[in-house]
Amino acid sequence: MRPIAISLKLTAADADGICTTQTAAAAADLSLGGALYHADTTAYFGTDSRVRITSAGDDTGITFTVYGTDAYGPVNETVTGASGSTVDTVTYFRTVERIIASGASAGNVSAGTSGDADALTTAAPVTATGQLTRNGVAYRSAKMSGTAILVPAQVVYLYSAGDLSGVEFTVNGRDAAGVVISEAVVGPNAANTYGTKLFSEVIAVYANAAVATNVTVGDKGNVDSICEAQQLADAGYLVFNGTGCDLAARHVSITSASADESGVTFTVRGLDRKGQYMTEAITGPGAGLTVKGSKNFSVVQAIRVSGALGGNVTVGSADEAETQLIPVDFYNTTTTYQVRRSADMDNSTEQMVSYTRDEILLPNSKTEYTADYADMTANWLVDDEAQTLVGPVTGFRLKVRSHTIGTLDMRIIAPLRG
Repeated sequence: MRPIAISLKLTAADADGICTTQTAAAAADLSLGGALYHADTTAYFGTDSRVRITSAGDDTGITFTVYGTDAYGPVNETVTGASGSTVDTVTYFRTVERIIASGASAGNVSAGTSGDADALTTAAPVTATGQLTRNGVAYRSAKMSGTAILVPAQVVYLYSAGDLSGVEFTVNGRDAAGVVISEAVVGPNAANTYGTKLFSEVIAVYANAAVATNVTVGDKGNVDSICEAQQLADAGYLVFNGTGCDLAARHVSITSASADESGVTFTVRGLDRKGQYMTEAITGPGAGLTVKGSKNFSVVQAIRVSGALGGNVTVGSADEAETQLIPVDFYNTTTTYQVRRSADMDNSTEQMVSYTRDEILLPNSKTEYTADYADMTANWLVDDEAQTLVGPVTGFRLKVRSHTIGTLDMRIIAPLRG
């Protein structure tokens, strides 16, 4: 019998971490701009689109070559510039990496799509042969950030240019031996402040009051490696969005401010936990409500709404996820698993273990997205658990919802397949 251990290490959910408050007058790509977004060297579209080049002057003497991908792989297309109008590519691009002009333009040039004329580059003159500036809103993606690993274990630093000495920041995590630890650190005042405990992993930072001026969290060598500059309107958890944070695949949440958006479909494009391309269509929320997807995204690259929105919405990282599907020996008649909740786990966090009997390893068999699952328990649980399943089974996965802080560990005792 060979045991396997897997963990769910989510950080606190962030309802507007992917898209801050915005609306749409028609079918369009939402603008990624929350705390989880970062500038990218590739532009992503919510639906495959022709690229539109808009010229204010007469650019019929130069060409523009667009490089990117379509649904089948790398593509490029060269178009002749327009005179005081637009020109569209024939190719429908899924992503755009760069646009090269063959010479200087006669006036301002912008690049985008028919729905967003400057999604790739905002209006500016092209002064010579070369690449158009990649400064449009499509050159963004959002990372679903997980916990931060510190190697070697070290103290946690906080920095602010303002006075946050009246705020207490509680750092939660683990030491080098994996023991759960926490430490209260008084907020910084125009300088660094730091604790004394050595953290090998940081899983949450909680502020006990509003953070009125930007604060960052990191280590001695990089003061924003865990949390980049941010503020809080009230007491709460800081958003983990630094370069030292791991990716943690999780569901996407969509929240309506006040209007009923249930007639609109939000199509999310991005990557799964393996870095494979993935899409999900999510029906919009009712008035003042939140809906959550069911697929686990590690990176969100674009979000397309199918029609006009009735009001403002936000998009963020949800408080729920599933682990990967763990294959086990179908011919084993009993399989035992244990789920352990970390000592700092929030009592609101609920877990459930699911299993499948579908074939999941042969060519053209079911995947973690298409397999049929059954749950081990009728209700979500809030305590440690240990159970034995009698009968053939092909795989297990662990689910979590209402997560705020803490780690779930599952240990499966059964022969592994393959």
